[in-house]
Amino acid sequence: MNEFKCKLCDKKIDATPYFEVHEWSYNEHGELLGTSIFYCDICYSKYLYKEI
Repeated sequence: MNEFKCKLCDKKIDATPYFEVHEWSYNEHGELLGTSIFYCDICYSKYLYKEI
């Protein structure tokens, strides 16, 4: 199960947070990674990134 923790208010949220942006990037091995940016539903700051 995925866990999310807000960078700003440091609250751990168990539910799936609001999806905002999907970004693609390559790691040092040339593998394609998808990163989703989420918003905290408590303080509305951006979440820690969750790799999918």
